[in-house]
Amino acid sequence: MVDTLTTVPPVNSDILTGITTPTDISIVMEKLNQVLNILAKMREKNAMLRKENAALKAENERLQLVSKRHSEEIEELKEHMNDLEQYTRRNNVIVSGIPMKEGENVEKIVVTCARAGGLPWFTENEIDVCHRLPTRNATASSNIVVKLVRRSAKYALIRAGKNKQLQLSSIGMSSSQRIYVSEHLTPRNADLYYKARCIRRQRQIKYLWTRNGKIYAKVKDGDATICIHSEEGLRTLENGSNPKPRK
Repeated sequence: MVDTLTTVPPVNSDILTGITTPTDISIVMEKLNQVLNILAKMREKNAMLRKENAALKAENERLQLVSKRHSEEIEELKEHMNDLEQYTRRNNVIVSGIPMKEGENVEKIVVTCARAGGLPWFTENEIDVCHRLPTRNATASSNIVVKLVRRSAKYALIRAGKNKQLQLSSIGMSSSQRIYVSEHLTPRNADLYYKARCIRRQRQIKYLWTRNGKIYAKVKDGDATICIHSEEGLRTLENGSNPKPRK
């Protein structure tokens, strides 16, 4: 009772001076008991609210864990779908830097590029499908996607594209502009590769390349190779931390 009373504000002395009879004291005690009952109910309600709050907090933490697990599962599914899409492009390359001409034969253009890059054996028989990709920029030449019948022909063509002498002048055009050949990456991988190239310029990373649709980097000779398959890989590349193995 002492602890309870200490929580009640002090009684005004003017009120106490008016208490002169037992009846007055009885009335005051009744009012005091009412206040104490209200305080008890408030404490009970407060305890109940604390209990409910603890339960809500526990449920919130549980839901956060479920949400995190679902997000991880969704990300894994996205990676899996991206890997499947990249696999369908395993024999594809992108040839860029060649202006579009009306009535052009893109297969012959690719063959000419390959031979100019040092592949005299390359013929149209190495090509399964070949066409221009659509572009939103009406003034820019669209890239050429080439699906090859052999994986070895794909990598030979990519190596030919690394030849700095492979220019538009190599295929009969009056320009020294470079012609580039690269792997046909999925939109997700292409975005990661673009971001990785930006980081490379900022951090002066020595090696950055793609192989079988996967992106690899090495900061300097002797360092571990970093496989970039997500934003986490980009952070690893940017921060220079040790790469984590892919699950």
